[in-house]
Amino acid sequence: MSATAYYAVVILLGVLNVALAGVAYAQRAKQIRGNRLREEQVRLAESRNELAESRLRRLDEQIELMGEIRDALAVGAVAGRGAVVGVIDVGSATMRLTVARRRDRDWERVGGDRVFLRLGAEVEREGRYPDEVLERVGEVARGFVETADGLACERLAIVVTAPGRMGTNPAALLERITAATGRRPYLLTPAQEATLTFVGAATGMLGRSEVGVVCDVGGGSTEVSAGSLTGGVDVVGSIDVGAVRLAEKMFHHDPPTPAELEEARAYVRRRLAFDVCGAGRVALVTGGCAHTMAKLGATVLEPETLQRVMAKVTAEPSRKAKGMHRHRHRALPAGIVIFERLQELLGMPLTVATGGLRHGILSELDADRFHDVYSGTVWGSTGPSGPATQPVDVSSGRISAAAR
Repeated sequence: MSATAYYAVVILLGVLNVALAGVAYAQRAKQIRGNRLREEQVRLAESRNELAESRLRRLDEQIELMGEIRDALAVGAVAGRGAVVGVIDVGSATMRLTVARRRDRDWERVGGDRVFLRLGAEVEREGRYPDEVLERVGEVARGFVETADGLACERLAIVVTAPGRMGTNPAALLERITAATGRRPYLLTPAQEATLTFVGAATGMLGRSEVGVVCDVGGGSTEVSAGSLTGGVDVVGSIDVGAVRLAEKMFHHDPPTPAELEEARAYVRRRLAFDVCGAGRVALVTGGCAHTMAKLGATVLEPETLQRVMAKVTAEPSRKAKGMHRHRHRALPAGIVIFERLQELLGMPLTVATGGLRHGILSELDADRFHDVYSGTVWGSTGPSGPATQPVDVSSGRISAAAR
């Protein structure tokens, strides 16, 4: 081998050694980087584990805190929530069941029902309650009591208003309710009815010391009361003019004719009269017809509003307002006639109150004093005790009522 070839082989081997050394170095560097990456991954995994443990600890703390908040809210809800109370209101147009409980300042409705019995119309036509009507009253009352019991009602009152003061046999009405339910109804005097209505209507509508007038237009009578929530109701008047009885007495067509409406207005002017003598600057109205007006979008009753709604409800039967019960549709024109007279006498708009008689009774039941305060008007075997059979109860004072 020549020297040139020898040196060429040596140089080639050297280059190969350098290349192999470079490859080895690169692999070593890659291995070092891989080790570092694994170490970093291990550190990251450890950090994630620590973070997960921290999150679990915080989650446990949050769950514990939420449990404390839940328990506190539950205690607060129980503290702000009253007993489940109910009232069966036997009125001239309907019998209603309302079961509710007080939640702070508002009422939480638990359940209820309504049946149109038109007792006022029956008395106006027959002068008394026929046996089939009494049987129907007993069936409805018994069903309402069973419904109230099913709703876990703790305190229930059956109250009778104008129907217990109408016709020749109101005793038969009250006795049938007692026999059907096993409970004696409370026959409210007009003064008691007006006072309870004032509390139910004025709460949430008047300031605590604000003086106002509350008009309850029922099916068989109209109660007018004045006063304040703090000062009490100092004057009460009751007039035996109601929407159902007026419609039955004056309207012979459906819808009523213009002549019948004018006759009804003249009748109401003669029967419904009182002097407010500055008894407040706010007038509230409640009752079935008033709440129907609110459903029709009329919450403040002024002459123009009453005229507009009267035109609507006295249109042809095919144009009757949707969602309005046919019995309410028949009584509403008579109710509007009464609203017109009340607005004329008071000289101010009538604002439809959200509450009324039943809310006042529920408040007394919630305070667990209704049965004690009104025990004197429970119907007994020999008739109602106290002055409950008087058709008109008028107190002296700022409002005087006349039933002429």
